[in-house]
Amino acid sequence: MATMRHGFIRADVDTTFNADRGRVSIDPVLPTQGALLLIDPTHPVLGAWEAGVPASGGTVPNLAWDHAAAVLGSGTEESLACAMDYSGMSGSKGLIERTTRGGLHGIFSQTQNVAAGDTTHMSIRLPEPLRLWISTGAAKEHSTFVSVWGATTRVTNMNPGQFEAILELMEGNTTAGRALIRSNGAGYPNVNNTNHLGSSHYPAAVLPAGPFRKALGTGAAGGVFVSYGADSNSVFAVGNVGLNRYSGGSTPVPLGHSGSRVLYRVYVEDLTVSGRTYAEVDALDQSLFASEVLTAGGRYYGDTYTNPSTLP
Repeated sequence: MATMRHGFIRADVDTTFNADRGRVSIDPVLPTQGALLLIDPTHPVLGAWEAGVPASGGTVPNLAWDHAAAVLGSGTEESLACAMDYSGMSGSKGLIERTTRGGLHGIFSQTQNVAAGDTTHMSIRLPEPLRLWISTGAAKEHSTFVSVWGATTRVTNMNPGQFEAILELMEGNTTAGRALIRSNGAGYPNVNNTNHLGSSHYPAAVLPAGPFRKALGTGAAGGVFVSYGADSNSVFAVGNVGLNRYSGGSTPVPLGHSGSRVLYRVYVEDLTVSGRTYAEVDALDQSLFASEVLTAGGRYYGDTYTNPSTLP
């Protein structure tokens, strides 16, 4: 029987049967140690979200919180949960909903959110202990795996020379960071950077409409990691938030040009702690994505949602 724990449903697990958190019986991707973050709204074993959209200012469960606490040396289910944050996502400006398959969908109007200073957005932010660990702790010198699953429901209309961030764990400028995953580009670190361990994209580096998966491996950050702050440390973002509000340089990002998308899963692993390679984790993550998102019978296969055209 399932039990309610801190705002989400968690299935009972017989830990005496299998102590290895990386076994298929719990999650095919999790290692025995080293996971930092797992968000999955309909996880069949570790816990599904309650119905509806989490309130802004509320929490989004980190299903790997116990792994993260072991890595950090402290932390609880509450302190290592992510924060839900949104503003202005109603009326003609935006919409947040749960999809028929349980994903989290953010629709962003590309005509109503263009005024200077507009902050219409939806984002899921790292818990502060993890943000500080990645930016100033030992993990700054560790290798990291990051992946995001979702579905693009309306493609951004930004110019090719600009970028739209889906996930950003950034350093002190827009050309450097621990991880930057983009909807209309390859992300950072790129293949020409010494911190690049690997990357993979489904269906392509520049995302068309439909299901997507993006993964990135990054090595030691080196130097001093200077964070933009909470806005630019989001593991999923839609709208005018973080680097999507960046207005400097020769190709400034115009407000109101974010695409719309669904979140299915986010996973972050400290590869130095787990002892696994980027390629090993990437292969496991790709396989699970194909099973759950691209294959009939998968939890997120055949998802439906409000058409973003309802908000021009």
